Amino acid sequence: MNEHLDSCLLPSSSPHKKRPANEESHVLSRDDKATVKEETKTPVPRSKTRRTEHVRPFSERMRPQTLDEYVGQDDVVNGSLRALLHKGHIPSMVLWGPPGSGKTTLARLLTREAITTTNHTPFRFVELSATTATANDVKRIVEEAVNRQMLTTQRTVLFIDEIQRFNRAQQDLFLPMLERGLITLLAATTENPSFRLQGALLSRLRVVVLTKLSECDCLHILRNALARVRTGEDDVFDAASYEWIDDSLLQWMAQMADGDARAALQALELALVRDDGADRERLKASLRRTALKYDRAGDAHYDTISALHKSIRGSNPDAALYWLARMVAGGDDPLFIARRLIVCASEDCCSADALALATATYRACEIVGLPECGINLSHCVVALAESPKSTRSYRAWKKALSKVESEFNVRLCACLTVSAVSCTAAYSQCSYTHDARTRLRSTVSL
Repeated sequence: MNEHLDSCLLPSSSPHKKRPANEESHVLSRDDKATVKEETKTPVPRSKTRRTEHVRPFSERMRPQTLDEYVGQDDVVNGSLRALLHKGHIPSMVLWGPPGSGKTTLARLLTREAITTTNHTPFRFVELSATTATANDVKRIVEEAVNRQMLTTQRTVLFIDEIQRFNRAQQDLFLPMLERGLITLLAATTENPSFRLQGALLSRLRVVVLTKLSECDCLHILRNALARVRTGEDDVFDAASYEWIDDSLLQWMAQMADGDARAALQALELALVRDDGADRERLKASLRRTALKYDRAGDAHYDTISALHKSIRGSNPDAALYWLARMVAGGDDPLFIARRLIVCASEDCCSADALALATATYRACEIVGLPECGINLSHCVVALAESPKSTRSYRAWKKALSKVESEFNVRLCACLTVSAVSCTAAYSQCSYTHDARTRLRSTVSL
């Protein structure tokens, strides 16, 4: 039956076209008790399924199966979104959050929740990654979605992971689809949608912000995963691999994960594989995060430099040095940091020496380079943070610009123009402080 249905619904223009390797298509119905089943034409043997379970990453196998098992983002899951799902409605939205915050898992569970709580028509869940998908892949899925909806009233939920990788032309493909309601679009991104998605598409999507998971959330995820291993739900590991793992080690893993659930589960997997309870310190050394999570071209870049600037403005040298160290350790350009320090010296510091110091620091970074120029940057950051603060010049400059924009055609006084120099009568009316002092000294000398 499924084979016949697929042959009827596939676009006639390309009947033998293969699906892209990155596409995952699922049909969700009430009868399968909210389990996601891949659309395959031939049944997969049980032994082969068990072998593929060993191949799948541990973090993938430990994903929650229901929305109630989802950990974190309580304000999102338990808000108005759940009420919409209970009515069988899945709004088009973009999930914005850091890596490991649960974007992909939430997108999959939203479709399941809409099915398990209502008797509405089943949804078809299709998953693509913008890193490998093309415009033709999207067009083919939408064409198939239209055919399915006409024949079976089955709606298609299209999930696009890392949607910021699509260029402007590729993003434009979704506009008529969303306008006509052909698909429900769920997108995930780690970068600010206001910067990476065009305005027309963003206005058709609801932006859902997912925050970084807390240490308590990561610990909860680790405990759930270890419990599933101990009960045999995940039979990849034997009993000897988890007997020595206690709650203190899980707490340490949750702390080292820094809000990334995937990193926490990878640490637990490494502990299960090593079976090295006799040397716990060596295990911790191997689990320590060696790479600082810092995107030099993304939101972390601008958020960190903003934190550095605000720490200097708040006269907190310790905090300023910390954010400076984060940027240098993350591989940021020292000249970019030095340029921002020049701006900070003019905006917030009332001393002219601060601007001279910041300019000299920029020149020092050009000459010295990393890693030694980090000392020059730290000297400048501490000096700017401890210097007296004043924004009088900055605020006056903003007011002057505002005045020019509102009253650009203000007539100049005659004595201020260049031609006034040749006009003795007009120029003599101008009186300056230094001129008055000069005349006073001349009178006294006579």
